[in-house]
Amino acid sequence: MSTRPSPPWHGALFTAALFASAAWLLVYTLLSVGPVEALGAWNYVGVVALTLGASIVAAFWRGNFPD
Repeated sequence: MSTRPSPPWHGALFTAALFASAAWLLVYTLLSVGPVEALGAWNYVGVVALTLGASIVAAFWRGNFPD
């Protein structure tokens, strides 16, 4: 049984979510940005949510593998 490969935006969504979570963590821990500091420890929940979302997207990726 052959399944079609994932569309190109699937990989882009995974990559964007992964980089966004890393950027969010770096901004929270290294910089003093008002809106980010206002969230306090909830920033970690946001980072974990983005990382978990990226992992779920990656789990459903189907490559172009030969049968």
